[in-house]
Amino acid sequence: MKEDLLWLSAAINRDWLEERRLDTKAIKFYPDPSVIPGHVSRLQPQDIIYDPRIGVNIIPKYVMDNHFPVEPLSKSAIRLKWTDGRYLKCKGVLRVVPTTLRDTQVFLDFHVFDIPEGSTPLIAVGIPIVALTSSDIYRGRLQLQLGNEDINVNIDRYLMPKQKRSQSD
Repeated sequence: MKEDLLWLSAAINRDWLEERRLDTKAIKFYPDPSVIPGHVSRLQPQDIIYDPRIGVNIIPKYVMDNHFPVEPLSKSAIRLKWTDGRYLKCKGVLRVVPTTLRDTQVFLDFHVFDIPEGSTPLIAVGIPIVALTSSDIYRGRLQLQLGNEDINVNIDRYLMPKQKRSQSD
């Protein structure tokens, strides 16, 4: 009896630790994300989920198979906690994909998950890009110095509303 209890305790602890390990490396969707118009590479324009709390960009595997069949994937150990509680393994990362959000083109990396097919593919941008999705953008320049060489870089940054910004400039 004691051996059975020890075995059961070990099994429960192992299952609990595995679930905890999966949960800490899992990303998930949050309620009430923003939706912005855009499109990924050659795909049709659609509404894209934007929620920087996710932490990664997501594209379904069937979209990758249909539109990027020869593109190589980088490895990733991240899992996605799907809406039904299942954990989906990442099939890889599709790197440097031209993506248009509103009227701004950026190059993003997308984690590929085997998400069930829908009438519109679920595409999510989950990295912070407020400057690209905001209508209040301040354009500036960053000057870097590497040895004797000066490098000027354009930067975009989100600031306070225009009226406050004009007072502080």
